[in-house]
Amino acid sequence: MTASPIKPRTYLISVASGCEQKVCSVLPERAKALHVSDKIKSVQAPQHPKTTKRKDGTTVTRQEFVFPGYVFAELQLEPEVSDAVLSTPHVLGFVGNRPSIKGRHTNPTPLKQKELDKIFKPRSKAERVTTDHYSEGDFVSINSGPFNGYEAEVLAVLGQKLRLTLDIFGRTTTVEVETNTVTHRQ
Repeated sequence: MTASPIKPRTYLISVASGCEQKVCSVLPERAKALHVSDKIKSVQAPQHPKTTKRKDGTTVTRQEFVFPGYVFAELQLEPEVSDAVLSTPHVLGFVGNRPSIKGRHTNPTPLKQKELDKIFKPRSKAERVTTDHYSEGDFVSINSGPFNGYEAEVLAVLGQKLRLTLDIFGRTTTVEVETNTVTHRQ
């Protein structure tokens, strides 16, 4: 009797800062060399465009990582796949690691589909103009940018920016966003 194949799930992998693209290109090659390429479906580091204004007045648009220092990998997590991922240069480890019952291999927590939908959902380019007033303790929904779709609590109002606390991958995180990217939660 053969064991049923493990269903591919998406995991978050911590990588050295600035090495996201390198890991995305090296990991599939490494998997092929270690004969586990059929178990790694995709490796990606989502990006979004960011426009900045230079001192000379020109604007520059460049791609910025949505989650710097992390890549997403859809894979069948088996011991040999885990070894291939963890032995890849610039990979620091899986996020959501739990102690293993079977020995040295890791048991990371896969991402939920709801979390993936928020991250990979297309962003709208329309920027809203808001006249809402916010105060500490207000609950808001983020409508654009890398945290689109998340709900958060206002920690501080900083002029045209808000310092918010939100839950990402089961961890409380503090972020700063423009006031025109949020609305009061109904």
